[in-house]
Amino acid sequence: MFSVTLGGIVGIILFGYTYLLFTYLIGKAFKCYPYMIKVLEWEGCKRSEKEKRKWVKTGKFRLTPVIALATGMNKSVREEYILGYGPMVVNFLFYFIFVITLRIIYGSAMNSEGIGFFSGIVEFGAAISAFVVILALISDSNKDNKELMKLFREQRAKLMDGTYYSELDVYEGLAMSGRGAKHLRVAHLNMCINKALDRGDYQILPKYMKHMDELLMTANGYNTSMTNYTGCYYNLLFYSSYIFINVQNAFKMYSLIKDRIESDEDPNAKRILAFYQYFIMGRPDLAASSAYQAEKAMENVNMDMYSEAELNLDRKFLRELRNRMASDSKVNSTERPIMEYNQ
Repeated sequence: MFSVTLGGIVGIILFGYTYLLFTYLIGKAFKCYPYMIKVLEWEGCKRSEKEKRKWVKTGKFRLTPVIALATGMNKSVREEYILGYGPMVVNFLFYFIFVITLRIIYGSAMNSEGIGFFSGIVEFGAAISAFVVILALISDSNKDNKELMKLFREQRAKLMDGTYYSELDVYEGLAMSGRGAKHLRVAHLNMCINKALDRGDYQILPKYMKHMDELLMTANGYNTSMTNYTGCYYNLLFYSSYIFINVQNAFKMYSLIKDRIESDEDPNAKRILAFYQYFIMGRPDLAASSAYQAEKAMENVNMDMYSEAELNLDRKFLRELRNRMASDSKVNSTERPIMEYNQ
């Protein structure tokens, strides 16, 4: 029994690595590269398929790895389902076939001390894989999740057709209702935030940002390991660094995502970093360098991963920053009201 238990522990860890492998292989078949991989204490990111992956030691040890595919914005619904469910189903079949094979070969002796370790690995791997698939199916069958996903796909399709954020049809009530999966509400609320930023509708942002902060907060604090929330943390940092300046909140957000945003070569990351450096750090030299890097990044951006709406938003605020730096104003602006929201 001890060997089975030990094998089960190894199986739980191994499950993550086989999932990583199958995600990579299926992604490769659909020309999607892994833009982020987390293994043990290391996080490796790259923003294009040809770019060399940059590895950063995070100091946070994890037994199971994490992989995120750069699926782009032009995948069909069918391709999205294959990329989402494919690795889970293949991972389950991988372990299930091994379980059946061991059952056929060893029968009732499968859990004996001699083979128990290996049976523990494949049985626990199969069980976890099945559990993950079932959870995903339950989530996708939820009515609110279906509605949120439908709306998200509709707005994303508009972005791919060249629509700006200011022209999107977003539904803040649904995003802030508390119904549906958190990651879907976060994605839709982030679209609401980007629309408000594009329109210059700053008075509505405190409500959005307070709700986003609450969504991202967990019982154990902020979960920055969720890479699909990166843009949300960036927007929270930008909000506190420029829109409604709050030094304490800005520093808190920056401390949470410091390694990620400083190693991120995307235009929006460099643009937001520039605002933090100028308005919070009081370092116009660093801000000028980051703004320049943001402008250079826009010249070579991967448009499979970036929309014209995002570039338009980056251009808009980079112009504001350049104008502000040129006017040699004080670091902490008095032109906008400084407002704090409760944590």
